[in-house]
Amino acid sequence: MKFYKEIYPLASQSFSGNFMSSYADWNSEKPLNYPLDSNPYLQTNGIHTFNREQKLSTNFIKRLLYREDLPRIQEGNHIHEFPYVFIIAGMLVMIIFAFFINKDRKFRSGLVRCLYKPTYFFALVKDQMIISRGYNILLTLSISIGLGLFFSSVLYFLKDSNSFDMLLSKILTNDSAKIFFSEIVNNKFYLISSISLLIILTIFYSSFFLYFISFYTKGKSYFKIIYTICLWSILPMLIFYQ
Repeated sequence: MKFYKEIYPLASQSFSGNFMSSYADWNSEKPLNYPLDSNPYLQTNGIHTFNREQKLSTNFIKRLLYREDLPRIQEGNHIHEFPYVFIIAGMLVMIIFAFFINKDRKFRSGLVRCLYKPTYFFALVKDQMIISRGYNILLTLSISIGLGLFFSSVLYFLKDSNSFDMLLSKILTNDSAKIFFSEIVNNKFYLISSISLLIILTIFYSSFFLYFISFYTKGKSYFKIIYTICLWSILPMLIFYQ
């Protein structure tokens, strides 16, 4: 209404016979990614409810069209919800990861060398074999949560975007699938854990696929070695904590 109050007098001076299009709330063909009602299909941006009941904005528009004095528009400072969970989770994982790095000097040295000299990693695995299963698990969780926090924050801030909603409708043609996806996106904890778990499964299945291919190559390969190579090859992904 504040926008209409400012733009309508200017439009009236520039155009004769202008009008404002109005409609009631309506059900869309596809469920909304960020519904503002218990009904996931209901578009709530009309000046009347779905049952054709007048909203508060209707009286303002009537007064505006009849050039009557408008009552004071009740407005406030809308504060968007700040997703502290992304910052807290990221800092917590960084502290735990930094603790284990400082605890083991060899692991810290190997980690730093592998970042700026990737060929050092093969010598690390082949000659020293100091990469334990525990550190592989630590790296898996750190990288997965880091990527999960990044992509979940992007999806969370795009959840009320109309363009993103239309894109989802094209990708997720099944209504139940889109509603399920929207429920995850609109819940920060579900979103972070789901994407992190998806990345862990991606690393695992990629390693398993390479392990399956190794059956048709010369020499014997071990799943632990293949998994370690797949994991440490995405070590630069730790930058997503920044």
